[in-house]
Amino acid sequence: VTPKNTQVPGGASTDRSALHYSEIASDHAGTATGAASTATTNATKSGRHEDNAEAYAQTNAETLVTYTDPTTGSTSNDGYSAKHHREKAQEWASSSSNITDDTGTAISPAVKSAKTYAEDAQTAFTNIGNAESNCSTSESNAASSATASEDSKLTSTSYATATGAEVQHYSNGTGTSQTGVYSAKEHATGTTVTTGSAKDWATKAGSAQVASTDYSAKAWAQNTANDIGSAKDWATKAGNQTVANTDYSSKAYAHDTANNIGSSRDWASKLSVQVANTDYSAREYAIGTTATSAKSYATKDDGVVTGTDYSAKAWAMSTDSNAPTDGSAKGWATNA
Repeated sequence: VTPKNTQVPGGASTDRSALHYSEIASDHAGTATGAASTATTNATKSGRHEDNAEAYAQTNAETLVTYTDPTTGSTSNDGYSAKHHREKAQEWASSSSNITDDTGTAISPAVKSAKTYAEDAQTAFTNIGNAESNCSTSESNAASSATASEDSKLTSTSYATATGAEVQHYSNGTGTSQTGVYSAKEHATGTTVTTGSAKDWATKAGSAQVASTDYSAKAWAQNTANDIGSAKDWATKAGNQTVANTDYSSKAYAHDTANNIGSSRDWASKLSVQVANTDYSAREYAIGTTATSAKSYATKDDGVVTGTDYSAKAWAMSTDSNAPTDGSAKGWATNA
């Protein structure tokens, strides 16, 4: 019954009791059990590490690796395998098609393999060689073209916008005036162009001709102060004045009654006197007493209408001294 790790009484210094050895054996058995459990756990982890190693090595390209947590056994996606990266490296190195990303989707903008870029570079290198052989000529031509382009620009600008002067033709940066030639702007709005600008032909006042040749559209349309014969004057000028010293306006010929010019109104309704000293109006011929009117031929019963002609009324019913010489219808009907 001597306790564990205690010398047996009366025995040598290394002697221990049966209890001591029993407890020592029990301790070793517990340690062995723990070690076995640990070994089992480590074996499981080792298997999971092995599975992970295989997954990281062999999972197909463009497929995420399934990682298993060695301790808990839970799984998750974790990047791509060595096989995937090997095939992607091969694709980046030598594919003849456009490169795809880790999921197999074409990269945008398009990316080519190193091999394709190398081939393109070789082609470019060849083209560069050809370009270099033409470079000197191209450079000289470019310089000439640049000068010509600048001259064209200056000339075009002059043709477009030069004002108050003739356009310039440029050669090697020096302009030469073009006699009698003006810019688009000058032809549009200027005052120097000898044939008159579009603006002058459109709007210049009627007191002055455009380019000393004729009047503007505006003047011909509405000027009334200068008697040039504008549309407005021909339409509305009063009948006491002719238009441009030639004839009367539409308005005057329509209804002027004060100036005896022979207006439509006078020809329609003027009484007693002739229209424009030439003839009588329709009204006078209808009902008047100065001209030989229709009314006189219809109703006059106090003598002849003109010459030896009597009115219809006189021929019908007059029986007095003003009756027709041959007698009226009434006279022939009633005289015994």
